[in-house]
Amino acid sequence: MNDDHVIDIARSRKGVRDILEDTSLAAAPKTVREAASMDDLGRLPSEADAYTAHARAANKPVPTLIFILANGEKHGFPYALVDRVDMLAAEKPGEGPFVRVRFSGVEISEVRIQGRNLDPIYNYLCFQRISWIRQCGPAGEFLQDQACVVTQIDVASS
Repeated sequence: MNDDHVIDIARSRKGVRDILEDTSLAAAPKTVREAASMDDLGRLPSEADAYTAHARAANKPVPTLIFILANGEKHGFPYALVDRVDMLAAEKPGEGPFVRVRFSGVEISEVRIQGRNLDPIYNYLCFQRISWIRQCGPAGEFLQDQACVVTQIDVASS
């Protein structure tokens, strides 16, 4: 057989075990995307944290939505049970529009979110991108006018 037309390719003689034990292939430094771990997205705010109306939006759907009331109570619902999300007009003069989230399950639950500049919350809820929504205390009235502020969260079950 004539080997004139055969190209010799130098191949590594390493096996899988050699490759796995090779320390020169150590993990690369974390990228910005890896640094934003689920722990960062899911960490609930403490009372000492500055007020923020909602969690930072995740780049993928999150499994659970937690409502944090001003008195410290927390109510969690799986996004899988969301039946509908509505932005509705004010029912009383002087109030702004509100967001209503209905959850189906063994019992039907409804959460009503009131405040101002609630459009971001509505949008994130529709795409299941936020892990928590937080009600502010009385100091929320003094936040900037364009800030998203949740003044009331009512949770009801039937």
